[in-house]
Amino acid sequence: MKIRGKDYLLPVVGVGSWPRPKWMSGRVLGTVDGPDFLSFEAREKFEDCTRLAIQDQEMLGFDVISDANQYMEAATPFDYELLFETIPNRIKGTVPYGPSVPFPGWEKFHTITVNSELKWVRPIFAPVLEVVRRYTDKPIKLNVFGVAGQSLFLNDEYYGDPEALAFALAKVYNDEFKDLVSKGLVDIVQFLDLSPNYMATPYIADTVNAATEGVDADIWVHSCMGNATDRFYVPGSADVMMPDALKINMQVLHLALAHPLRSPDLDMFKKWPLPRNVALGAGVVDVKDPTPDGVDTIVARIERILEVVDPNQVVLMPDCGWMNKLRHTAWDKNAELVAAANIVRARYQ
Repeated sequence: MKIRGKDYLLPVVGVGSWPRPKWMSGRVLGTVDGPDFLSFEAREKFEDCTRLAIQDQEMLGFDVISDANQYMEAATPFDYELLFETIPNRIKGTVPYGPSVPFPGWEKFHTITVNSELKWVRPIFAPVLEVVRRYTDKPIKLNVFGVAGQSLFLNDEYYGDPEALAFALAKVYNDEFKDLVSKGLVDIVQFLDLSPNYMATPYIADTVNAATEGVDADIWVHSCMGNATDRFYVPGSADVMMPDALKINMQVLHLALAHPLRSPDLDMFKKWPLPRNVALGAGVVDVKDPTPDGVDTIVARIERILEVVDPNQVVLMPDCGWMNKLRHTAWDKNAELVAAANIVRARYQ
């Protein structure tokens, strides 16, 4: 497959996050009306732990470098609260408070309130990607929460319509991505959405397409089953996203396929084959179990996927959720992923 115009056979790529060092804690980025970083100490620690995360990926031999999400708090089950807050806190038209998140189990978290027109007025992720670009010449992938999914965690007091809110947010995303591309800071934009979002927001594909219209970057989509800490938050099959997901103008669709609960999701590509211009980002490393998977086990998972999907349409990735794990766990399991990829590549070259 091609990544930014270059041919790769079974490239190895991380999903998004990477474990934070134990000495790194707390928030990093400021809000729209404040400095980019909360303090010089926060900035220095962020730059150091991002450098280490990039170095790990480079030394492992990844073909694409993910931003590593070091700006997010980690090592707790509640990290996704900050994932939901990062973008709205850095755009005009919001205030950093609102009622509880209206989903069972999330009531302890609060929404961000939209009280006027949403506007992009300054870079959101440039402070992050400037650090990433400093330490790698490989393609850089930014992982962002999807437009429609993000809008579900906003308390709308301005637009009065969920769809209008989502498309207003898509315009902000579009401005942000074009700014990042103009500065040479991003090669791939990857959207993260829970699979059930495709039912909750039937216009999800249109919002992604609006957010990426005219953006000179590869577009990837990570369909998540709530893969954080030691369990999945979303039951059932990922096929709830089909066929709407295939309406997205994207180059890669990533799914967790290594864990026994998720491996049956591969069968949905027998019913809905991927278009020739879309690759499967196949999760072939189980993030839930800290024990190394074993190279032979990963090879078998890859071969199983290649029985369904053309090797030229496969990107090898872990399942998602490294942020809550130990760094040595991520290293050991990803080292096996790279070794397995090399074995399988040799069979198909």
